[in-house]
Amino acid sequence: MKKGKIRFYTDREARKKGKRDGRDYKWVLWPFIKRDRTPTPRIDETDPTTEFEDELIKAAEANLNDISEEWNKEDKDLLMRCKNAEDRYKNADKKMKKEIAEYEGDEKIKGAIKEYEDAKKQFYGIPMPFIQPTVGLFLITIITAGECFFNAIVFNIFGQSQIHTWIMALGVMISIPVFASFMGAKSRLQNKSYSDMIIMIISGVIIMAGLAVIALLREQFLEATKLQETIGITLSSSTMGLSFYIINLLLFAAIFIIEYERAHKDPENYNKVKKILREAEKKLEKEAKEVRESIHEFEDAQREFNELHSLRTSKFQEIKDKAIGEKLRWIRLIQVYREANMAARVRDRTKPKVFEGEFDEDKYIKIPADLQGELNYCDKCLYLKLLTGDNHE
Repeated sequence: MKKGKIRFYTDREARKKGKRDGRDYKWVLWPFIKRDRTPTPRIDETDPTTEFEDELIKAAEANLNDISEEWNKEDKDLLMRCKNAEDRYKNADKKMKKEIAEYEGDEKIKGAIKEYEDAKKQFYGIPMPFIQPTVGLFLITIITAGECFFNAIVFNIFGQSQIHTWIMALGVMISIPVFASFMGAKSRLQNKSYSDMIIMIISGVIIMAGLAVIALLREQFLEATKLQETIGITLSSSTMGLSFYIINLLLFAAIFIIEYERAHKDPENYNKVKKILREAEKKLEKEAKEVRESIHEFEDAQREFNELHSLRTSKFQEIKDKAIGEKLRWIRLIQVYREANMAARVRDRTKPKVFEGEFDEDKYIKIPADLQGELNYCDKCLYLKLLTGDNHE
C-alpha cells in the first residue's frame, strides 16, 4: 500500500517476493503444471544489489529524506525562537549588570543599606525572651482552656446550675490569665515605676482574694449540701476548698512564669527598634526594586533560553532516532528478502554472488548528513558558553 508518494513494505511482502524470486520454477497451472525457470538473482550475477533491493533502497532513501525535511522544518522554527530567546537573555543580562552597578554606586542606596544594617544590628542586639512570644501565647491558651473545663466540671459535679457553672468557670478563666499575664509582664520590666509596683500589688491582692472567696463559697456549699458524704469523698469540706484554691494558684503561677519568660525587659524600646527595622527594610526594598525586577527578568530570560535549547536538543534526538529506526526497518526488509530467497532454492543451494558477505548498509542506506552525529548548534551559540560556564562577552 502507499502512504503519500512513498511505498511502504511489510515483512510479509518482502518474504513473499523473496520466495517468488528464489524459486527455480513457476506454476503454469496450479497445482498440476509447473515450468522450470532461472531464480532471481542468478548465481553468477555480480550486481551489488537485486532489482527488488534497489526498489527498497530507493524507498528507504525517500523516507529518510522526508524525515530530514521534517527536522529542517522544525529546526527553522526552533532556531528562530532560540535566537529571540538569546537576544532577550543578552539584553536582560546587560540590564541586570547595569542596575546592580548603579545600585552599588548610588549614595542614596548606600545610605539605605547602612541604615538597614544599623537597625538590624540594634534589633538583634536586644536580648530575646527565653520563650518565644507565639509559643508562650499557645501555652497560655492551652492552660486557660484546660482551666475553664476543669472548673466547669467541678461546679457541675457539685450540682450547681448550668448557668452558675459557666459563669463561675468563665470568671475564673478570664481573671486568672489576665492578672497572671499582667503581673508576669510587669515583673519582667527592667525599670518599674511606682505606679507599676502599686498596680502589681493591688492585682495580686485582688486575685488572691478572689480565689479565696471562690474557695470559701465552695467550702460552704459542700458543708451545706454534705455533697462529699453523698458521693463518698472522705476529705472535709475545708480540705477540698483549700485543694481547689491551691490548684487555681498553681495555674496562676504557671501563666505568670510563662508570661514573665516571654516578655521583654524593655518592651517600649523593643517595639521602637522593631519599627525602625521594618521602616529600614521597606526603604531598602523600595530602593532595590529595580534591581530585583531586573534580576527576575534575567532569570526568566535564562530559563526560557535553556528550555528552548533543551527542546531543540531533545527534538533533534527524537527525529534522529526516528531516522535510525527507519534505516533499520529497510535493512531488515532486505535481510528478510534474502533469507526467503535462499530458502526457496531447493535444488541448487548455491548462494548467488550478490548475496555473499554482509549487505553494506552504510553504503546504500544512508542517514542524511544533518541527522548524523551531534546537533549542529548555531555559530557562536551562547548556550554552549552557558553549558561550559563561560558566559562572558
